[in-house]
Amino acid sequence: MSETEEKLLDSALLEQFDIDPYLKLSVGVSLVVHRQLLLLSQEKGRLVSEMNREFLIEELCKVKVTESVRKEAAKLLNKLKEQ
Repeated sequence: MSETEEKLLDSALLEQFDIDPYLKLSVGVSLVVHRQLLLLSQEKGRLVSEMNREFLIEELCKVKVTESVRKEAAKLLNKLKEQ
């Protein structure tokens, strides 16, 4: 099934239920993310469960997560925790 067909099927499934429109939107986004993770898994030969944040950032943003980037992120997180 093509991605377009999958999106149409997702919409058709969600339309069957009388649920909050924001929930439908959130679930729709989750289904898109799920599809993209499966495609990335197939492309990279890596299980979705093995994909950490750094892997996803590197692959989806086409950047390199270096040690200095990790340290800067940890500093920002600590600042937020202190507030």
